[in-house]
Amino acid sequence: MLLSFDDYQNKFGGIQVTDENEFNNLEKATETLFNALTRMFYIKHEIDSDPNKYRVKMFRMAMVVQIDFAKSTGVVTAYDIAQQSIKSVSIDGTTVTTDKTLSDLTRNGLCDLAGEYLFETGLLFRGAWIC
Repeated sequence: MLLSFDDYQNKFGGIQVTDENEFNNLEKATETLFNALTRMFYIKHEIDSDPNKYRVKMFRMAMVVQIDFAKSTGVVTAYDIAQQSIKSVSIDGTTVTTDKTLSDLTRNGLCDLAGEYLFETGLLFRGAWIC
């Protein structure tokens, strides 16, 4: 587990999830998403042993934002987001169009704000390191 329920609530100010079992499910889904995006960095390295405390803090803040996003929208995976991304519906001449959809606020299942925090970790870098 990369983020404890206690840290979620008390250290990082998570507010959407109050049930620990629900938190555990959302944390696991978020962990799976983040592992894929960061090339399994915290599978290869122990998060609590990471000497870069700023990276750990930004990573966990991104997790909190993503968990709160998943709870408030009811979607956890990129597939869930795609299912709710209808921008226009027309029935018998009546058209309903929303300004933004969940897919406009996410990329690969990651909400924009969580992506900003995760970007700060440097774990999304895909270029070549200069020695």
